[in-house]
Amino acid sequence: LMMQPHEERPRQQLFRQFLLKPCFFILPLWILLWWLDCVQLLFMIQIVHPFFFFLLCHTLLPAALVWFLFTMQVADEHIVLDQRKSRQVEAGEVSVIEDPQPLLLKELIMVNPIALVGLGCSVSIPIVLCSLFSVFETRRLKQAQSFVNMIYGPLTVLQLVSMYILYHLRFAQLPEMYLAGFYFLLSIPCFAVWCVCLICANQFAKRDLQLVQSQRLERAKELAKKDLAVQEAPAESLVDCTEAITREYELIYTV
Repeated sequence: LMMQPHEERPRQQLFRQFLLKPCFFILPLWILLWWLDCVQLLFMIQIVHPFFFFLLCHTLLPAALVWFLFTMQVADEHIVLDQRKSRQVEAGEVSVIEDPQPLLLKELIMVNPIALVGLGCSVSIPIVLCSLFSVFETRRLKQAQSFVNMIYGPLTVLQLVSMYILYHLRFAQLPEMYLAGFYFLLSIPCFAVWCVCLICANQFAKRDLQLVQSQRLERAKELAKKDLAVQEAPAESLVDCTEAITREYELIYTV
């Protein structure tokens, strides 16, 4: 965040533009709250009720960052589309290229299952709300948006249950709650949630790959209609749809 990106690269500036000022407020407040929690547990003195502490530290503050991240994803899509239009006008020809990659949404879907369950217990409701209120233009981002809603929608139940438990939790039970949360990650229901999330992530990767392939082929056919020399050639010979070796479910030259 403290690094100044190149002035002629607007996409690199988005991270700093949307998150620098909020983090100047949120990060010091987070550190203060964590130190306060350490003091409470060390001396077993209740300063803030566990419900209000977790509500502020693990739900409201992350919810603010989630909103800025989704806003940044929408802005990134607009910048990519505007850059492509301007470059096509400058070059005087149409390029065969798929929709912009849903970077943030893909990270939310493909994240480690343990981290995904943690996000579900704390910020699944803000993620779903921000996703529903975010308006995307391309098919690729809309598809990723639907998978985000499908994965984090059921996890809102976990957040409501955790908030209910914290509301009725006494401060003396706080150390036991930390241990119970660790044991929950090793429980059979949690393993079932991991498996479901991995299946959804795998399905998203497959459908994203299929969408990229179909968009490349469709746009190659449209471009071939303007050129009589290649009009009758198969679409597969007009555009490269080779899968990457280093990454699963991803094509080479993926943007």
